[in-house]
Amino acid sequence: MMGIHLFHVGTILLLILGIGTRFFSFLSGLPSEFEGMPIRRQWVFHLLGLLVAAQLVLAGAGVRAAYLGLFVTTLLYLLLVWRVLRRSERPSSLKTAVRIVAFMIPLSFLLCWIEPTQFLAWLHLLFIGCFGMMTYAVATRVTLAHGAYSTDLEIRSRSLWVFVTLLSLSAVTRMFYGVMDGPVKAHLLHAAAMFWLLAVGCWCYSFARRIIVPGNQVQAC
Repeated sequence: MMGIHLFHVGTILLLILGIGTRFFSFLSGLPSEFEGMPIRRQWVFHLLGLLVAAQLVLAGAGVRAAYLGLFVTTLLYLLLVWRVLRRSERPSSLKTAVRIVAFMIPLSFLLCWIEPTQFLAWLHLLFIGCFGMMTYAVATRVTLAHGAYSTDLEIRSRSLWVFVTLLSLSAVTRMFYGVMDGPVKAHLLHAAAMFWLLAVGCWCYSFARRIIVPGNQVQAC
């Protein structure tokens, strides 16, 4: 139990929360208000991070209330540090994706608190809908920026919307696989895998070749 929470969950979650402080604003086209604050006011960043780590230890030790604490702490982190309630102009698939990422974090811990015996099912929301989607969201922007492509491509790309939809479906169906019984159970697992593969295929269709082939916006040094 403790190994799952501290290693498989904690390591990546704390990384996502940390880099998300900048990348949520970056991917949403918003100023990073938190980083502009005086250092003496940034204590909330470190305090909430330490609370998340401590509560993961308690959750791994079987303390049910720790999941409620993780729900509250991560929700406060998203509201106070990421500032997720800010609106972005020109909606895009990536802006929707990072908001799904943010939503999945406290939701997964709330469900773990409500029914802790099914924590593996609930944490698939975190693994797929948060960790997986954040990875591809960042990879999309990095591919465009470092490949000399216009970031307007992420707004015009229909395949990115399909990707976000399919990955969300993969997270939900994989979650239901863990909590349902009967003949439909195996089909849910197959559907989750299919949605995942289709999502990755959609992303690769639009962006894999751009990792290798540079665009036409190379700036002169």
